Parts: sequence; C-alpha cells; structure tokens
Amino acid sequence: MAVTNQDILNALERMQGRDGNGDAVTLAVVKTRLDSVEAKLDTICGDFKKDHERLIKVESKVGLFAIAQGVFATLAASIAGWLGMRN
Repeated sequence: MAVTNQDILNALERMQGRDGNGDAVTLAVVKTRLDSVEAKLDTICGDFKKDHERLIKVESKVGLFAIAQGVFATLAASIAGWLGMRN
C-alpha cells in the first residue's frame, strides 16, 4: 500500500490536533513520554550492572572452591594410592 502526500498531510494534521477529534499529540507529549522511557531504561541498566557485578563475585568464589576441591581430591587420591601400594 503506497502512502500518498495527502496521507502524510492528514497524519500531520491529526498529530497537531486539527482533525477535530481532540486527540492532539504534540512534541511536548512525545518528549515527556520519551523522557519517561529513558528514565526506566537507566534504571534497568543500573540493575543489570549490579547483577553483573554480583555474578562476577559469585563466580570467583565458586572458582576458588573448585580449585580447593581439586587440590583436596588430588591429595586424597595420592594418599589412597600410596596406602594401596604399601599393602
């Protein structure tokens, strides 16, 4: 469906409130809503950043635990092998 110049002019008139239905959408209203969306996005981005930092801390703790567990398992296996070879 092609958009004609008249369609564009009619849309502009509706946006400026000249179509008689009283639903005027002005740039001020659009800007206010855009500011609201920007504020919400800033909040969401801040939450994501906090979550990311928390996950990094948890991953580092889990990594240290895995290393400690690996060292313990290696020592236990070495001791078990040594005891098995003694008999």
